[in-house]
Amino acid sequence: MVGFSRAKAGYVKEIARMALEGVVPGKGQIKRLSDTEIIDRLTQIKGVGRWTVEMLLIFSLGRPDVLPVDDFGIRTGFAIVYKK
Repeated sequence: MVGFSRAKAGYVKEIARMALEGVVPGKGQIKRLSDTEIIDRLTQIKGVGRWTVEMLLIFSLGRPDVLPVDDFGIRTGFAIVYKK
């Protein structure tokens, strides 16, 4: 399946299934949900983690107040700045 591993292909199918079930909000609905509501809904889907949803919030939805604290780059930057 387009160069995806078997696991990733399964995750794509799961996202599609959850979209049909209404777990994945549509374009209009997602804009009305809070960051927390979006994170809670989308992380129910196997293969979708918090970091993935935070990247969606930042880059696709333009949400300015998201800080992906589990992101390796963010953690490394804080460690350098605060000498930890």
